[in-house]
Amino acid sequence: MAKLQLSTFSGKHLIIIAGVGGNLMSEFVAAICQANPTVDMEFLLCPTLHQYTLRQQLIALDFFLKSEALITDKNRFYEILAVAPCNKTAVTDKGLWTEISTVGGAIWQSENDVQARVASAYLRKTLAHYCRVQLDDCSDVQHIIDAYSAINLA
Repeated sequence: MAKLQLSTFSGKHLIIIAGVGGNLMSEFVAAICQANPTVDMEFLLCPTLHQYTLRQQLIALDFFLKSEALITDKNRFYEILAVAPCNKTAVTDKGLWTEISTVGGAIWQSENDVQARVASAYLRKTLAHYCRVQLDDCSDVQHIIDAYSAINLA
């Protein structure tokens, strides 16, 4: 991924990364940005795990969010993020971009009962996961539990 030279191609680039965890995805995104600092690019990301970690890294890299969605397939939940580094795209289309939240924003807002059930189930599953991590690994993830606990489903 780090060797991907986008500057040899003209125009805006959309890089799609899916099917890997948020930790590895964070490394891919950082490497692509480092190798292509002046290229106009956007990312469509769908991590399988570690969404909180990925979102933290995107914030640290000064990325902006265009949109996010929560979907479910075969009893698995997926966050889909359309993001871009703070560059020409984010400045030009400023009204379309917002700051990234570590726990998500729009994914918790529902337009119908089906979306509300999906969001509620995902929130319960995510909180249960971090509570297990807190107990099993003796890891301090209380700040993550607190962040997800503060979510208001709408």
